[in-house]
Amino acid sequence: MSRYFTPLTLDEFKTKLVEKFGSLEKPDLYPTIDNIRLDKTIWDDLSKVKFDWENWDAGEEPQINYPGLLGLQTLSNGMPYLGIWAGGDWEFPVFFIVYFDGRKFRGYVPKDGNAWNHKTKQAYGNDSDADLKDFRKRFNDPDWDNYESDNADGTIDCQKIIQDIIGRIKNKNVEPDPEMIHYLQKIEALKKFSNKDLIEEVRRRKLI
Repeated sequence: MSRYFTPLTLDEFKTKLVEKFGSLEKPDLYPTIDNIRLDKTIWDDLSKVKFDWENWDAGEEPQINYPGLLGLQTLSNGMPYLGIWAGGDWEFPVFFIVYFDGRKFRGYVPKDGNAWNHKTKQAYGNDSDADLKDFRKRFNDPDWDNYESDNADGTIDCQKIIQDIIGRIKNKNVEPDPEMIHYLQKIEALKKFSNKDLIEEVRRRKLI
């Protein structure tokens, strides 16, 4: 099921973000990231992939690992977001975003182009055997024999990450809701019934 975002200017998004979590300027950025990490909705969204928050980057220069994606950004579809990577000393960092859906802030971990083990659903560095298998698959090399998590940088594709986000999170003001379209199609189909049979048909279709 698609997610949705509410179009905002980058300044409007930043204002909402700062009001909710705190300053994005150093040294105040550190408690702000903690507030983001501890937000229940964001925590639940990000928990689909296991990674540690020991180290993180929210757009410091120079940007490493995910250049051009970190910090405050706006995508071609008009969606503003805060890009962050995080990971423990033993892990290769995972990239994720924080965005606003119109009611609350959400978190999202892109799959395509992102450096995490899609089989175990955790950051590279937590399972060397599983990581080696995943590297062999992603590098299309059955003889790959180096399971070190630092090799994960070769799996990063920033353009694929962007396309993943755009494909998954739709503009609430533009993209139609597939569930609503389906519901309206059901309603339209009921027009052929007489008043006598309408209630029975509605119940049969479980519309009420």
